Amino acid sequence: MASPTLEENILDILCRMNNQKETILEILLRISELPTKARDDALTKLVILSRLRKLETVVKTEAEEMSLTFNVMENDVLRPLFMKAQMDGEQKGREEEAASMLLKQMRRKFGQTPDWVTEKVQSAKLELIEVWGENVLFANSVDEVFAS
Repeated sequence: MASPTLEENILDILCRMNNQKETILEILLRISELPTKARDDALTKLVILSRLRKLETVVKTEAEEMSLTFNVMENDVLRPLFMKAQMDGEQKGREEEAASMLLKQMRRKFGQTPDWVTEKVQSAKLELIEVWGENVLFANSVDEVFAS
């Protein structure tokens, strides 16, 4: 890393690197010497850019080995991204659980279901799965579950 400026060194991860781990370690060592606010900002930039090169695992591992951390919730750039990812993950979890329950109910009521049923239920949004969950109570066939 020829540049004396940390910002340019962080941008180096977007270029070809002979040794990714070594380059990231050098950047993290320089970041670790910064005051808290500047360190948090530099780590944020490094994390964002490392994702572009699929290097976030290397950055995370090296940062943890150095005990170099920052609070995502105190970072104005990462906090909204983290909160959205957390909410999206929770929503996805609710959808998966509802889909699993509906498929169990359908198999219990109608026996083995075709693959297209599993695919349809697993790719549906929670609101639609809930409608189908009510429909299954009174449906006489798999097709009636999906009739709205």
